[in-house]
Amino acid sequence: SQRRALNAEITDRTAQAPIELRAALALPDAAFRPVTAQGVFDPDYAIYLTNRARDEQPGMHVVAPLRVDGQEPAILVDLGWVAFDVAESALPSAWIPSGTVSLHGILRSSQTEPRFAWLADPTPVPGAPPRADWRVLHLPGLQAQTPYPLASYYLAATEPVTAGSAVLPAPDIDLSEGPHLSYAIQWFAFGTTAIVGGIAWFRSVRRRIT
Repeated sequence: SQRRALNAEITDRTAQAPIELRAALALPDAAFRPVTAQGVFDPDYAIYLTNRARDEQPGMHVVAPLRVDGQEPAILVDLGWVAFDVAESALPSAWIPSGTVSLHGILRSSQTEPRFAWLADPTPVPGAPPRADWRVLHLPGLQAQTPYPLASYYLAATEPVTAGSAVLPAPDIDLSEGPHLSYAIQWFAFGTTAIVGGIAWFRSVRRRIT
């Protein structure tokens, strides 16, 4: 029921009319709000998000900071998906358009790094060149390798930033109900088995004793 309520809220927010980025960032909660933005990309800090599939094809997402009217903070933009074999032959900066761009997208909250350290992206070392490949769009980690402030949300483009580009917008909003119901049934079944089995074992022990 919690997942269904969240999905309904996300559906309601994404259906709203787009508002200007700065106005959206001033809201108490701007997650999943459609926005419009205009600015200039910084290709020097473009990255790939690795292991991103589309229609069962392997690929990567292209992400770069957008400087809006030269003001701070900048905002990271997920431009979309590009096929692995195409992305492998080019740096992420190759997909970043030059000059002022106008775009539409949906604001998303920072993704979370895995709890296991060996799965998480390495913490950027101060003074080291920015890393080009990331597993997770984790805003605090990316902020550590970006020399200017980043917004507390990122923008997932919903339309191609450049006409004819190989980068395809992919907002990736999961509105499924998830595995919660099947997990609940599974664990109630485990619990019932444990209780029934425990009672049977206790009775058999009592019979042996008596």
